[in-house]
Amino acid sequence: MRGGDYVPCPAALGGGTLELRGHVGFDGLPDQLVNKSVQQGFQFNLLIVGETGCGKTTLINSLFKTEFEELEGLEERTHFTPETWIQSATYDIQEKEVCLRLRIDQTVGFGDAIDRSSSMQLVTDYLNKKFEEYLQEEISITRRRRAFSDPRCHACIYMITPCHNSLKSLDFAMLKAIHKSVNVIPVIAKSDNIDRSTLKKLKINIMKELQDAGISTYNFFTEDCGELQAVAPFSIVASNEVIDGRRVRIYPWGTVDIENEDHSDFATLRECLLRYSIYVRLYFFVTEDTYKAKKTQQQSEQKRREAELRNEFSRNVCTKQAELETRKAEMAALHERQMQILTREYQELLSKQDNLEAQLEEVRGFLAQSQQSKGKRGINWL
Repeated sequence: MRGGDYVPCPAALGGGTLELRGHVGFDGLPDQLVNKSVQQGFQFNLLIVGETGCGKTTLINSLFKTEFEELEGLEERTHFTPETWIQSATYDIQEKEVCLRLRIDQTVGFGDAIDRSSSMQLVTDYLNKKFEEYLQEEISITRRRRAFSDPRCHACIYMITPCHNSLKSLDFAMLKAIHKSVNVIPVIAKSDNIDRSTLKKLKINIMKELQDAGISTYNFFTEDCGELQAVAPFSIVASNEVIDGRRVRIYPWGTVDIENEDHSDFATLRECLLRYSIYVRLYFFVTEDTYKAKKTQQQSEQKRREAELRNEFSRNVCTKQAELETRKAEMAALHERQMQILTREYQELLSKQDNLEAQLEEVRGFLAQSQQSKGKRGINWL
């Protein structure tokens, strides 16, 4: 057998699993993947949408058990500015040997204006812009895979203020506008402001309203999360106050431990979001599926637009050709009329010329006769 000859093994012919007689080395592939991932680090882009004063910054601080100083004070400053914008900040955080680049996009002044359509348009335009940036990088000739940072929003925590028995019209319209562009996680903010029976009724009404409208939210149901999806939308309580290593909210009538599942769903939210779903499901599966759907939609829209442009161009060409043919026929008819006029005038001029020449001959004949009759010589009148 020559060295270049290929001899198929039984597995290649549809046989069973082969047993190795010694160590080969590819059992270290998972470790290689883990080491490479740890060296490269991970990235997570989180969008927080909610009205002013609903506790967006406090929730972020509580989720990651730290203080994001750049985000402090945004809630207070927005009461004095009519504008609505998205505050974006990127942080490098580390837990044990795992590094995470966290980008927090937080709405500022959302829902404060009388005309709230601008707030909705701001968020939808921002999400579309990030998808467009990623798409342009993917289709570019020279890609910057190592230097390029994924701009897409991997998840959106939408904070609902519990002041109604169901969703506000703004919340409903906003969720309907963005649920196909990002993984939406609805949460009920400051849930300690309402009693348990009202909170339970509010959860049921919200989920029913979302399901009836066909608004999809991120599904946490996995083998690891178990039945935790049943508590959605999460009713949360967040706090910046730490006592004895616990984040709590202190009231005159008692203390609320935000980690206590009897008090809120905050611990469940963090468990599902940061422990089980942050990278594998949110980043690779759901975000990629959303991006592919968005890309397919954009490509379909682009093809439809190209077809419309081609049809419009063809119609314009046909219209222009018809106009040119009509103009050509008009010019030909005009030329024919002008030629007829010129021919008629030319014939009239020829007739006049013949008449003048005949008259001239008569004059010459008359003069010749006069000259002969008088017998004069040497006089030539012409």
